[in-house]
Amino acid sequence: MGLTTSEIHTLIVIERATASVSVVATFILLSTFIFIKSFRTLTNALIFYASFANLFANVAALIGGSALGNLDGALCQFQAFLLEM
Repeated sequence: MGLTTSEIHTLIVIERATASVSVVATFILLSTFIFIKSFRTLTNALIFYASFANLFANVAALIGGSALGNLDGALCQFQAFLLEM
């Protein structure tokens, strides 16, 4: 008893929508840290550096299952690189 094609498509849409929101929020976080000096505290610096990993993971989520068509292809390898970073 697996998921139907419609359910899988719905899950992919949800994953990509939430990853898009997260990418936008990460860019807002990065720009706030860079351009507003009062936000440059030690705690925010840790969040700033951790946000790069979040950005990589969300870009990999945006790629999603599109890379699985060719496991030796450049897109699949790039997605794997992003997830490992």
